[in-house]
Amino acid sequence: MRRHPALVPLSDDHHQGLVQARHLSLAGTPQATLSPRETAAAFLRLWTEDGGQEHFRLEEEVLFPAYQRETRAAESNEGNQESPHPRRRITPLAAPIMQVLAEHVYIRGLVAELADSFPAHVDLDLLHTLGEALHDHIRLEEQAVFPLIEESLPDPVLARLAPRLESPHYLARKTREAPPPAKPAEQFTPVFTPGLSHERTYVVEPQHTAAAIHSGGIDGLSTPALLAWMESVAFELAEDRLPPGQSTVGVAVNLQHIAPAPVGTQVRVRATLTGIEGDGRRLNFSIEASDHVEVIGRADHQRFIIDRERFNRRLDRKRCAPAAPGTPA
Repeated sequence: MRRHPALVPLSDDHHQGLVQARHLSLAGTPQATLSPRETAAAFLRLWTEDGGQEHFRLEEEVLFPAYQRETRAAESNEGNQESPHPRRRITPLAAPIMQVLAEHVYIRGLVAELADSFPAHVDLDLLHTLGEALHDHIRLEEQAVFPLIEESLPDPVLARLAPRLESPHYLARKTREAPPPAKPAEQFTPVFTPGLSHERTYVVEPQHTAAAIHSGGIDGLSTPALLAWMESVAFELAEDRLPPGQSTVGVAVNLQHIAPAPVGTQVRVRATLTGIEGDGRRLNFSIEASDHVEVIGRADHQRFIIDRERFNRRLDRKRCAPAAPGTPA
């Protein structure tokens, strides 16, 4: 879902909020990754220190008044053209915005209740209620309110609002998430050099066959299993040479599976680094798989070096992001 640039800071806040809503909703369950106390602390930190309260204020004091002024002006132009001094009156806000304002009051009450009892007591039911309320509130804004505002406010009006909607918390977050400046070429110490290689031997077991994976009907090594082995060997070659906090992800592969391998066969997979592209973050590999008789597969594979923490934040945002129109819920 593409947002007008002026609303991007608020949508970015929503991504952070959806991550917290998920943690709140899962608190105390086997799926939770934080303890209930850690969950409550993380949310209260978001609320007080990372823009939660400020987000509500910006909507109530900047965004929604601008929408109200614009709709009032439009109504005035349509209904009072005969009078040079139309009477000012209260113009009701659209139903979705009225609902958002009511939810602001409700969520503030839940947060106050949580803050009053924390850290001495953490009520799981309160965490779950707050998580559900926050999730539904953000969905309402992303799916109904923001599209309404984008449709109602002309681009020049939104452009004028943009600087006022960039909270210090948003700007600080963007600074933290920005990639570090590239090192000058003379300061770069290569971690990888073409010709590096790594190999591992696998055994074809029943779960690796095409029949088991449903990629075919034979009891021989499946192409998906062969591909997984090839990627794994290339991953290991790169992972062993990266500093802590970095990893690689596969971005491209061209695989030829040229010979079968029955259950029980030992398959040796060897990956060789053949090239480094761009700023040194794209790694190209040539990979060959052989059994005791012949070469059974070859692949050209490319991996991209990532920052783990930044990549995980992207996963969290996407995991909780609103579904784009026309996609499965």
